[in-house]
Amino acid sequence: MTRCVLAAVASVWLGLAATPVAAQIVAVPASPRAEQAARNAEQAMKDAERITALAAGQLSDPRMATATTPEAFAALVEPRRADLAAARTEVQAIRDRLLAMPPAARPSDPPQMRLVDQTVLDVARMAGQIDDLMANALGVADGVKEGDRAKVSRSIIAVATGTVVLTQAQAVALRAKAATLDEGTSNRAQLAGLACLSEGIAAFQQGLLGMAERPAAAVAIRAAQACTVREVASGRAALDRETAPAVGGAAVQRFAVQYEELSADVFDQLDRGSLTLGQAAESVERGASVRDVVANEFVVFQDVMTRVQRISAQQAAAQAAQMD
Repeated sequence: MTRCVLAAVASVWLGLAATPVAAQIVAVPASPRAEQAARNAEQAMKDAERITALAAGQLSDPRMATATTPEAFAALVEPRRADLAAARTEVQAIRDRLLAMPPAARPSDPPQMRLVDQTVLDVARMAGQIDDLMANALGVADGVKEGDRAKVSRSIIAVATGTVVLTQAQAVALRAKAATLDEGTSNRAQLAGLACLSEGIAAFQQGLLGMAERPAAAVAIRAAQACTVREVASGRAALDRETAPAVGGAAVQRFAVQYEELSADVFDQLDRGSLTLGQAAESVERGASVRDVVANEFVVFQDVMTRVQRISAQQAAAQAAQMD
């Protein structure tokens, strides 16, 4: 039980940080629907950042990740009860607003535009999953208060499995999005690389949580690392091919330069992530403590994914500005 508490709560850090990268810069023909798609993408990224910040503000306390008993964890959750309830209310409102957002694309529109509509749904689903995580964290505290050990166990298991499912779902969504883009492009490599990294993080979580044997988890982490390295190399090569003097006015040229810089930043972060996957595999193999992992690999993974999320928000904002 103690190890499950530690690993489950620490795993929340990664589940929250690895939010879907909802908006990549894509070229779509100028039209009212394309402009709406750009605005929807920007809003989805803003919402993804907001719900992540809300949950992280309540559940990313390092003391929670090192609580050794359900009682210790509950003692940290209890003073946050009102704040967690308020955060859940806002997350639910964001989810409902996204689900009510009219689709911007038609079946005949380019895949990049249809991708935005799917992204909106992905972020809405993520909001629901994060709401569940916060509810289950409160469930641990409720179970402790009520002396209901079965409820405590159910809630801890729900937190643990929820974080892994969240990360795995993001990897699947990223791969699906990558498949809609042209092969050999930097955009596709960014999404595929992030999918690889998310798969590695999920395998890392499973190894720590005892959801997979440690040797098997280490093999899966290293496979994800190799996948990430391949996509970074492919993406950088594609970016070199795509980089050329922009045709158009000053605004188009500024957009092209910004695109190149932001894409390069994503690949730099994926490099950091791939190196950390190698360290994570070693930690899983040697049976490193959750405390050590929280202080090392988890911190880097969280920073990498948070930075990528911010870069993606900049990409979405740049796309929306170009459409204005």
